[in-house]
Amino acid sequence: MSHAPALDAPAARRGGDDGRMVGELVGRDKFVVGDLTNTYAAIGAGASVIVQKARSRVGEIKREERFVEERLADGLEGQLDRYRRLAEMTAFAPSVNPYRALKSYEIEHAGLFYGRGADIDRLWAYLDRPLSVVRAESGAGKSSLLKAGLASRLLAGGHLPIYLRPIDRYPGDELKAWFTADFDTQPGYERLRADSLTGFLERVTRLLGAGRVVVILLDQFEEFFYYQPEGERKRFAAELADCVERLRDSVRWVFAIRDEKYANFGEFHPAINLSFHDTYALRWTPAQARETIIEPARLCGLEYEPLLPDRVIADLTEDGRALSPLHLQLVCHTLFEAHHDDPRPIESADYDRLGGARGMLEQ
Repeated sequence: MSHAPALDAPAARRGGDDGRMVGELVGRDKFVVGDLTNTYAAIGAGASVIVQKARSRVGEIKREERFVEERLADGLEGQLDRYRRLAEMTAFAPSVNPYRALKSYEIEHAGLFYGRGADIDRLWAYLDRPLSVVRAESGAGKSSLLKAGLASRLLAGGHLPIYLRPIDRYPGDELKAWFTADFDTQPGYERLRADSLTGFLERVTRLLGAGRVVVILLDQFEEFFYYQPEGERKRFAAELADCVERLRDSVRWVFAIRDEKYANFGEFHPAINLSFHDTYALRWTPAQARETIIEPARLCGLEYEPLLPDRVIADLTEDGRALSPLHLQLVCHTLFEAHHDDPRPIESADYDRLGGARGMLEQ
């Protein structure tokens, strides 16, 4: 024999000394089998209360949702405002060093990002997939490729790139914080805090409208495995799988990870069916390196002695070392700093005076 669940209201909702309920159970005392008048009146009164509450709650929900949507739009505008001002730029200042040395290329440096055109084209084709991975050794230029290469082209096409490097924070929270930095502490963001990864991205895609794609660029994802406990890793894997399945037409994910940590990505394979064809191994060629050396200097009115770029590349790859974009940037940055006031071409004598590639890197 089954028993009906108890529906007593909380003690705080009781009224008077007789202990009758107030609010939710307005007609309970009038509900008597066989007393049609009072029974139907009680049912009708209870139904009216439910409808009234639902109607008033619609207004509350609309206000809460409007608050959240407005904050998301404010955050989006704040993130993109500096890129909107790029349209006002007229020319590159020739006195500014076009090489980034230890810094990665940002979206605003897209016009200086030489030597990666083929990689950008190939990675762009990967955006047909809901999720893809860029992997390479440390210092190979993954961050610059994501920002100055892929993100800049997405913005130019009217799509939204979101660059994240979560480090020791849950990726879903880092994504929300990209829009509203204080979402996890401020009142009014309860709905945002409660959103799943898919639910939150549904909000974002509604805000952008049809035909616009959100591309989330998760950089240095190996740190996720260093800092996140196993429970959080599994939680994100499940949320990511749900998002990939349900938002495959409007959201793309691109993960950048170091080669030696790529094996850790395997825990996501069963959930999202990642295949070899979804992985782009970033490698750098001497031809790309030559373009990276020559073209930025040409923007500033400088040239290299014809054989010097090949000599720099040979020095950086002696003893079978892989060609490192980071090392090349440091060498070219140093050469430019020492020579940019001199209209002569950058010559081998200038290179030797600075100690060559080895001397510049040792400094």
